[in-house]
Amino acid sequence: MKLSKLPQFSLLAAFAIAGVLTGAEPAPNPKKPPIAVKKVESEPTSNDIHLVFEFIEVNHEQFSDWVFENPLKADAGELRKEVQAWTKKKEALIFETVIVHARSGQRAKVESIKEVIYPTEFDPAEVSTELELSDGSKGLVTPPIPTAFETRNTGLSVEVDPVISADGKFIDLNMAPEIVKLLEIYPWETEATGAKGSFPTPVFYTVKATTQVTMKNGSYCLIGTVRLPEAVGKNQEDPIVLMFARAEAD
Repeated sequence: MKLSKLPQFSLLAAFAIAGVLTGAEPAPNPKKPPIAVKKVESEPTSNDIHLVFEFIEVNHEQFSDWVFENPLKADAGELRKEVQAWTKKKEALIFETVIVHARSGQRAKVESIKEVIYPTEFDPAEVSTELELSDGSKGLVTPPIPTAFETRNTGLSVEVDPVISADGKFIDLNMAPEIVKLLEIYPWETEATGAKGSFPTPVFYTVKATTQVTMKNGSYCLIGTVRLPEAVGKNQEDPIVLMFARAEAD
């Protein structure tokens, strides 16, 4: 029996069939333009937060009247607008503004301070030979000598931990604004046999608010009210200080 002849294929067709059977990719056609792949750009996300802290001196009676007629809300934007109107009329004074750029979940701190160094520990008085002092008097006991010192920062400091919610609509603030003033240097006196010693001791006045709040993105919050030892403005007879915070996330 004779076998029938197989059909003739070109060498190129044979290679093409072999490529299909083996699963190999066909060779690219150089004349065919490449397929354009569209890049899908994701919307950029940011954890940056812009924080504004304001310290505004207002008249105590005027502020009490406003609180009596208006309820206090978590969003203090209405109160802040009213206080701004008071400042335009010279009835209130914005005496401190702090702006800080922070990241969600990271602590931020701003300081405008002056260091005050003062003694806290002393060596006891000692009996010595007779000494002639600068004013002509004589003493048998030397005064205590300072041996340890401390440093206190006076001025303004703001410490805050901001956290943005998952949807970006709310911001949690853990904050501690503080103002420290040096009132006077008090002469702390000690008297021993034959000698008298006087040592300068500073007296500080501190106003501080430590609190945690949840506020809407971009809104105002009334942190609290404090009193300073004396008025900042010249026209205030009974002043009180309002502390505001505003937080905005990108």
